[in-house]
Amino acid sequence: MRLFPSSEQTRAERLSRLDRFAGLTAKDVRRIVKAASTAQLSDGDVLVEEGTLGGSAYVVLSGELEVTQGGEVIGRMRPGDLVGEIGLVAAPRRSATVTALVDCELLELPGEVARELYEELPALQEALWEVAEKRLTRDRHTE
Repeated sequence: MRLFPSSEQTRAERLSRLDRFAGLTAKDVRRIVKAASTAQLSDGDVLVEEGTLGGSAYVVLSGELEVTQGGEVIGRMRPGDLVGEIGLVAAPRRSATVTALVDCELLELPGEVARELYEELPALQEALWEVAEKRLTRDRHTE
C-alpha cells in the first residue's frame, strides 16, 4: 500500500509537533515545508544505502525505518527522527543503510536547500548539527 502525500499544512502541523523543532516559529516551519520535498516509501524500500554518496537529510513524518550498519541492525527511526544529516555536515558517504519497515512519509532537505535554510533559520542548523554530532560520537565509540 502506498501512502497518499499529506498536504503542506498537514506536514507543517506534524513538523511543528516534533520536539526537535520546538524552537521554530510557525512561519519557520512553513518555510521548511515549502522548501523541502516529500519522500514516500513503502515497506522494504531503501531510503539510503551505506557507503553511497549522500546529499539530502530527511525528517521522518510518519512510519518506521530500520537502520543497519555493516549488515547489523543498529537502530530504528520514527516520526521526528532525522536521517542523513551526517552527509550534510561531516561525511560525504552514508554511514548506514535505512530501510522502511512500514509505509513512511518523510521531508527531504537536499543539501543546497538545507544550507540556504541554515542562513534563515539557525535553529534548523543547530538541530541537524546536534543529531550529527551525537551519532558521530557514538560511531567513534563503537569502532
